[in-house]
Amino acid sequence: MQDRWIWLVDDGELEDVRFTLEAAGLPVQRGPIDPGWRGSGQPVLLGSLARVADLREQYPGALSIAVIASDERAPRLPLDGWIRRPLHPFALAALLEALSHPGADRRWAPRVAVGAATRVWTRHGFRRATLVDLSQSGGRFLCETPVEVGSRMLVWLPPAPGFRWPRRIGGRVLRCEPNAWERPMPHAVALAFTSLPLASRRRLQALLLHHAGARLVPARPRPSDALTMRVVAPAERRRYERRPYDRRVIAQRPDGPVVLRARDLSVAGLRIEPDEGLRLGSELSLAIQVRPGTTPLVLDARVTRDDGPAGMVMQFEGLDLRRRDHLAKMLRDLPDAGQANAELLPADG
Repeated sequence: MQDRWIWLVDDGELEDVRFTLEAAGLPVQRGPIDPGWRGSGQPVLLGSLARVADLREQYPGALSIAVIASDERAPRLPLDGWIRRPLHPFALAALLEALSHPGADRRWAPRVAVGAATRVWTRHGFRRATLVDLSQSGGRFLCETPVEVGSRMLVWLPPAPGFRWPRRIGGRVLRCEPNAWERPMPHAVALAFTSLPLASRRRLQALLLHHAGARLVPARPRPSDALTMRVVAPAERRRYERRPYDRRVIAQRPDGPVVLRARDLSVAGLRIEPDEGLRLGSELSLAIQVRPGTTPLVLDARVTRDDGPAGMVMQFEGLDLRRRDHLAKMLRDLPDAGQANAELLPADG
């Protein structure tokens, strides 16, 4: 990003931002874009929301990025993006790179640039860190010390609107590489989250919405069951017997509990009546109960197919062997729907 000129448009209120960018070695110019400028990269209008919005029409070839306060409401103006303070140069670089080279990404979950200070824990103890970008499936952190690939790491997510305290979540280290900005955080760590409870997923969703203007590359839609069945060979699919399950199911969504009407059940997933409040990719926790008076089995699920009037298919996620066996025993207490109602769902391990 060193070949890209950043034109800082403000009235002096972003002096700390200018100092941060220049300390990172990024070229910063104050004032309007010079008409005679001939740089190799696309110019960037970076500044306060009002100033960037005023100049955006005058310089249609430049990227327009607004810097807003950490607790400010998301702007509704048609900008290329916005990023919250405190601004971190690594997070800004990731955002500009994504805006300059849009394209497909192998990740199914959308990522946002954050740049917030936090802390992490490894087997070597607590360390200071910076959260660079975040998605529902993982994040990228700058750390003081290297972390072993494959090891477990705990991170504290920064507070989000509606949440008072940071929240601790865990994951596995996928990569540990040198950081381009070096000290004081010389190591860039990619982390994949594992076994997230519903409360952690709520916090992630709140942070993603809070930083939605700093969204990086567009995420690919996660393939539906129907698409998966078309492209996967029959030998790679598993056949799960499904049985009628005509009853109400209590589901926990980020906005509160809801009641869904189920149609049938298998050890792979659940089919429910059409619900306007759900979309493909929606994630919830379901309380599955076969006999009255018994303790419900709570399972995480995701909407993977919408068959219109035929209902919606939800696939269970993170199902370990113990809960799978428990669910199989519950299914044996349900009436048999016959082999004709066998459901084809993607293999899950």
